[in-house]
Amino acid sequence: MIISAWSDARYGAALNLIALIAVLYGAFAWGPFGLRAEYQRLVRAGLARLTPAAPITDADLAALPEPVARYLRLVGVVGRPRIHGLRVRLTGRIRAAADAPWMPFTAEQHSFFAPPRRFFWMEATRARLPIDGLHVYDEGGASMRVKLLSLIPVVDQSGPAMTAAETVTLLNDMCVFAPAALIDPAIRWRQIDPHSVEATYTHGPHTVRAVLFFDDAGALINFWSDDRPALAPRRRHPPPAALVHSDRGVSRPGPLPARLAR
Repeated sequence: MIISAWSDARYGAALNLIALIAVLYGAFAWGPFGLRAEYQRLVRAGLARLTPAAPITDADLAALPEPVARYLRLVGVVGRPRIHGLRVRLTGRIRAAADAPWMPFTAEQHSFFAPPRRFFWMEATRARLPIDGLHVYDEGGASMRVKLLSLIPVVDQSGPAMTAAETVTLLNDMCVFAPAALIDPAIRWRQIDPHSVEATYTHGPHTVRAVLFFDDAGALINFWSDDRPALAPRRRHPPPAALVHSDRGVSRPGPLPARLAR
């Protein structure tokens, strides 16, 4: 009888433990304690700061190098409101290293340009277990946190090197996803030749550089930067999204070069 009671108690304890894990996972995955909730709070605060924007005029393009001005006219920014933020949704697969298994993921990103901020939320699965990830870039610097089951930390990175690398990412976002933001006075330009320019972007203590390349039609066809050493030393870094066709001054990833939306 004692053995039978112990067996029943052990079985009940196991069920209670499973229930507790499920409750904790739900609280951190969907409740107010996890990375998802933090991402949503950051986005709400960013959206609350947005104000009505004046339209972009030809005068705003006058100080830009001709390849950049031609690109902005091509994608149709003149007459459109200035862009203070964007939202991007992504699906695909990702892996931590060249020999690591692929993980399917979905992601959402909100970027804001006044002041510069970038919030990136990702959900992935590995071995059928859920993984959450949150990138934050704001006046406090850049950080990346990844958790298994929304509970167990597996990545927690931050620091000046990551912030510098993420500053390059923000500049790339402007070029690829929101070219209307390239009128930002924080970007200094130097024309290299009729098809390429150097952009120098400063945010706080971080200054990064990139070279933009354009085709004969004025479309942006490539982006290179040497200022992401934290990810892969001594390697140049192309944009994380394929370039792009445009819809009213906001570019969308795709196989086509930039063009004016009809």
